[in-house]
Parts: sequence; C-alpha cells; structure tokens
Amino acid sequence: MSRKCVAQMRQKSKARQQQKYERLVSVKSRADRDENWRDNDGLDQDSLAKERWVKNLSSRTLSVVEKDVLSRGLNFSVTPDRIPHVELITATESAIKHNQLDVAKADELRAQVTACLVNAKLPPSNISKEQRTAISTLGKDNNILVLPADKGRCTVVLDKSDYEEKANALLNDAKVYEPLKRDPTAGYKKKVIESLQQLEKAEAIDRIEYHKLYPGETVPAFYGLPKIHKPAIPLRPIVSSIDSVTYNVAKQLSYIIGPLVGKSCHHVANSSDLVDKLKDIQVEDDETLTSYDVSALFTCVPPDGAVEVVREFLLADTSLSQRTKLSTEQLCSLLELCLNSTYLVYDGKYYKQKHAMGSPVSHIVANLYMERFERLALQSYNGTPPTHWFRYVDDTLVKLKKSEQAPFFEHINAVDENIRFTQEGLHDNKLPFLDCLVTVENNGSLNTTVYRKSTHTDQYLLFDSHHPLIHKLGVIKTLFHRAENIPSTEEAKLEERNHLKSALGTCGYQNWTFEKALKPREKSKSISSDSSATRNTRPRNITIPYIAGVSEKLKRIFGKHNIPVSLKP
Repeated sequence: MSRKCVAQMRQKSKARQQQKYERLVSVKSRADRDENWRDNDGLDQDSLAKERWVKNLSSRTLSVVEKDVLSRGLNFSVTPDRIPHVELITATESAIKHNQLDVAKADELRAQVTACLVNAKLPPSNISKEQRTAISTLGKDNNILVLPADKGRCTVVLDKSDYEEKANALLNDAKVYEPLKRDPTAGYKKKVIESLQQLEKAEAIDRIEYHKLYPGETVPAFYGLPKIHKPAIPLRPIVSSIDSVTYNVAKQLSYIIGPLVGKSCHHVANSSDLVDKLKDIQVEDDETLTSYDVSALFTCVPPDGAVEVVREFLLADTSLSQRTKLSTEQLCSLLELCLNSTYLVYDGKYYKQKHAMGSPVSHIVANLYMERFERLALQSYNGTPPTHWFRYVDDTLVKLKKSEQAPFFEHINAVDENIRFTQEGLHDNKLPFLDCLVTVENNGSLNTTVYRKSTHTDQYLLFDSHHPLIHKLGVIKTLFHRAENIPSTEEAKLEERNHLKSALGTCGYQNWTFEKALKPREKSKSISSDSSATRNTRPRNITIPYIAGVSEKLKRIFGKHNIPVSLKP
C-alpha cells in the first residue's frame, strides 16, 4: 500500500473520529440542558450563567463564536495539533539521568516509550474550526487585550488604549514609582554577586549554594488585572519577578524567614482556621464585629522599616541556626538588597518602586510588619481594646465594644504613618471576611457560610478542557472541602454542596465525576521518609505534556520503573 493511500486512510479515520466526538458532545449537551437546566419559563439557565463569564469593555463587537470561545476561560486548554515528541523524549532522558537507571533498565524504558510514541494518536479536538479561527482572530487584534478579572473568574476584553491609560495612571504615582533613565539590571546584578562572594569567602555559603543563589537576568514585568467589582474598573498592579536579579535570593530568604510568621495568636492561616477560631465566640448586645483592610499594603511598607522588623523577629528566633548558617546580620543584608532592588519595566520604560516589595519574600515581610503593628496598636490603646483581633495579611476582623468602634479606628490609623485602614461594619448582622460570610445570630453566636462577591461568575475549569482527569477531580475536591469546612451548620453545608453541583454542572461535570472525586480513599501504606537513606533514594519526579490517551500510557510505563509523573496541560 502506498504512503499516499495510508495518509488518506488516516485522515478519513481522524475525520470520522472527530465527527463522532462532536455528535456525542452535542447529544450529551442537549440532554443535560433539557434535563437539568431549564426553568419554568423555558429559559436556558446554562446560557444565562455563561453570560457572566465574559465582560466586553472594549469598542470591538464580539461575534457569537468569539464570545463563546472566550467564555471557556483563560485556563481552558485546547487539544494540541501535534504529539510533542521532542519534549517527551527529553523528559525520558531526564528521568533516566536523575533516577540513575542502569543501562538495561534505561534501554527498556526507552524502548517502551518509543513504542508508545510510534502508535500515538491525537485525541479529537475539543473546539471547532470556527472557534480555532476566532482564537487566531482575537490574538491578531492589536487594539484589544484579553485578561482575567482580578477576582471572580471572569474573562475581560479591554481596549488596549484604555488599559494603557489605567496602567500609566498607576505608574505616574510619584509616591510609589520613580521613572528611571535606563535598565538598572546590570548594576543590581553586580551588587548581588558581590554579596554572594563575600558570604562564600566568610564560609556562610558553599559553592553549590552560591550557584543556587546566583542572580537571573529577567527584568521584572509590570501588568494589571481589571477590578470589575469596583467603579471605573481600576487595575490591580502586579509585578512578575520570576528569574529576576534577586529572585533566587528572595526564595531562599522565604524558606529561612517564613517559619517566623504565624506564631502570633492573632494570625489566621486560612478560612478554615478562621471558622475554627470563631465557633465559640459570643457577641454581646454592646459589642459588634468590624473588619479593617490596609490600603495597598505592599506598596506602603518602607523597605528600611521592614528590615528592622525582620531583624527583631530573627534575633528572637532560637531555631534559626537549624535552618541556615547565615547570621541575622547577613540575612538582613540580603533582605535589604532584595527590598531596595525593586524595579520593573512597562512598555519599554523602567521604574523603581519606592516602597513596594515585589518578590517571593514580600508576603512574609508584610506579615511580620503587620504582626509588630498589631502588637503596638493593641498595647498603646488607652480605651478598651478589642476582645478579639484576627488578621490574614492585610485583612483584620475584630470584636469590640460598639462605643469603641470610632475611637479605635482613629487610633490604628495614627500608630504608623505608612499604614492606613479602611473599615467595614455589620450589615444586617452580616460581615464578609476572606471567603466567609460571618453572621451574628440573635443569641450572639456566630455562623459562617461561603461568601462570593456579586461579580463572582461560578466558572471553574470546564470539563471538556484538555486537562488530565485528576485535575478536574481536584476542582471538585477543593470546592467540596471548602463546603465541608466553612459553613458552620449542616443546612448551610447542604446548600453549598447543591450550589456547587449546579455551578459545576454548568461547567460540564457529570454525576459520576462527583462520585469519583468524593469517594473516600483508603490510606495507602507509605514508607517513612524520616531517614536520610530514604530521602536520598526517593524517585525523582518528571513532568510531561498532557496528550489524552498518550500521557496516561506513558505514566503507567514510567510507573513500572518507579518514576512518578506529573501531567501539565
């Protein structure tokens, strides 16, 4: 048989598979909608929900197909149009090298992977040709930007000129940003290298650590995410500092300084921790709940002041020597270098951040700064201080006397000139905090439910996205774990579970996915990892691109050689 005939047969087979897939999807979608998502008026609730998934703020009129493809979300993965042979072969060789397979096992693994790739077939596409064309058309339009909303899982379309105006308005704030005449990367890199050389000379780090901390060269990039839940839709400024000059040093500092956070009784680790702390609290008739939010914490904490706060915590830490050979002064010197080397680029222009901290250590430093702040604020108040003060980074929930509400708010805004709060009180005996809605009952007890802003779209990873099944089941597990831990009553838990099933049903999840994701798992017997021998012989994980039907086979192949595999879409 000629190659041409074989190619034609394969093409016809692929076309039949695609048509079969589209028919099945179409039939299932219609059946699901007819059965589950029509109300008494015959309106398609599925479509009504999806209307909120895209917000077009641009001057461009989106076609039906363009809006449909955007409504799939920016985390939607399109089925690839090729088998990534090079990436898979590279991953195989990496697995052989890092797991030190002997020659025989290495050859066996190569042969099995090769056989799998020779017989590999692409899965049917999860979007139509028209949708692929729409993606290409939107990508070529230089007058618009497609962005995720700051909160709520909405896809936002903005005019590029509008986005640039909002971004420049932020960068023109002379209190926060200072324009630079040139790229300062070379100068900052030189300072980092000199500091590392001094530490190596003092034998505080060895040669391996020196290379681990060696500076990158990527310039931190500025971008903004639209806050669609606020008037005028401002941008939330974000700086990506991955592989920047101080990125590696900041990551190491995060590991060393991180354990200092959370030792305060006022610290809240997450929503579940908050619910646990609130369950036995009673609000008396003369008391109330109030929340405080620091205005732009990460752009108002002064670097020098932050270093002094961290120094104070490090000096009081008796376990520091167990995590590092570096002294407190050496750590503070590196931290000062990180916090004073904050700069960014936007639209080809360079800016220095006067007070901002845009690195992996930022949230840790901000947390410690706020821990000292709250200690000073509570100790220095002349009136009756709050009976409870719970803080998650820059958000604080307090219980205090109603008569103290105004004077205490005035007090905390006078403790530190860099820290300014906004305040929100109870409305109908309800107060949102983190992703909890706290309700004060008539008897003074507190109940909690899951809180969503009015702009929340209830859009999650669509089930037909080209992601591994384990990722989709993980969405269900995460959301239902929250449904189990945040609502404080059985009635609220049931209501939240029903809400999630409805929202995830709109995203294409079927009943069997809930059963599979929420099925109790047996505790697997695992070898203790306490011994150094176990740690040294632990298999090295590899990550491979996800191709439905192919990557699962490869994962089983690697598993037979005791090599764990992660799949990325």
